Amino acid sequence: MSTVDQKRQKETLRNRGICVVIPTYNNVGTIGRVVEETLAECDDVIVVNDGSTDTTASILNAQCTMHNAQCTMHNSNTRKE
Repeated sequence: MSTVDQKRQKETLRNRGICVVIPTYNNVGTIGRVVEETLAECDDVIVVNDGSTDTTASILNAQCTMHNAQCTMHNSNTRKE
């Protein structure tokens, strides 16, 4: 696929009301890039931080502020079963 075709494909995904929910827990090494790349492909991102104990919350706060994305924080990990 050519660069022009890739650009057109990306443009067709935007403005369709697509929202992605990203759950995270202690993903300091990847969450910034995940949010950036997801926002490049869709209209909105909701990130649910399940009580991370590392600096994931700080990175998310910066990303969400910079891109006007929505972040939901939990105070403690709810542990997926």
